[in-house]
Amino acid sequence: MKKIILILLLVANIILAQGNRDKNSAMENYRVYQMTKILELTPKQSQSFFPMLRSHIMRIHNIDEKISDLDRQVDSKKTINRNEYKKIKNRLLKLETEKLNEKYKFINNLENVLKPEQIVRYLFFDRKFRRGLRQHLKHKDTGNLINPDRYKIPYERNGELTLGWCGGRHEQ
Repeated sequence: MKKIILILLLVANIILAQGNRDKNSAMENYRVYQMTKILELTPKQSQSFFPMLRSHIMRIHNIDEKISDLDRQVDSKKTINRNEYKKIKNRLLKLETEKLNEKYKFINNLENVLKPEQIVRYLFFDRKFRRGLRQHLKHKDTGNLINPDRYKIPYERNGELTLGWCGGRHEQ
């Protein structure tokens, strides 16, 4: 199992290395490692998932840059009249809608690569990863930053789809 995770990590790193190489690469490598582990990605899934994720992140980043540009424009103004307010509001809402549509499209495209339980885990991964980092920095915890046993996943029980804890510990 550890060899598979290591192979998946290497594949993911190679794929992500094709993009920007920045000073946060160690953190990104750890994020990829945790994502591979938590989502339980196969090598084939990794080869499809990580390029899709990289493209998605770049599109979201481009939209965020446009929002930052708009913010800088607003900061440079001393006063804003009603007309400017409406233009700024509409531009910001358009960009936020664009961002939401990108996320929606990306998640829908994941259905072609990942299983439903993997998608559910992905949906909450970043939130839990960031929380784990904050806790780690706050408490200097030496354990795992994300506890995979704390992920609720869908499973079938008595013919119904239910959310429960992975690792066999289901909610009663």
